[in-house]
Amino acid sequence: KDAIYKAGLRAVIEEVASLEPEGEFLDQSPSAGAEVTQGSVVTVRFSTGVPPTLIDLAGLSLGEVQAAVDAFNEESGLNLSFTIENVPTDEPSVLGFVIGTNPPAGTLVEPDQVIVIYVGVPNLGD
Repeated sequence: KDAIYKAGLRAVIEEVASLEPEGEFLDQSPSAGAEVTQGSVVTVRFSTGVPPTLIDLAGLSLGEVQAAVDAFNEESGLNLSFTIENVPTDEPSVLGFVIGTNPPAGTLVEPDQVIVIYVGVPNLGD
């Protein structure tokens, strides 16, 4: 942080859930060696030492899911992927939206884990 200030830059320190030990440097933006102007903001991210848990995706559309998982992967460095499973429902308010995940939100997740995302679709049975 001191080096950033000495270079005439502004530091934004972020602590993120990570499998790395607490206080471990994770990354920075812009990356080291990038040309920046004096007064620019440099975001530096450190591990909290707390393993990351799956974010709550319930209620999101499929388009929103991809953006949320991408943002989670960027922040956590876990590289999660997902598959979609359609769940027939008679509830119109959940059609096309996430109704749950496996593992559920709040569960510890591992690098490269595949998450199952359950999406409501019309119940064509009966």
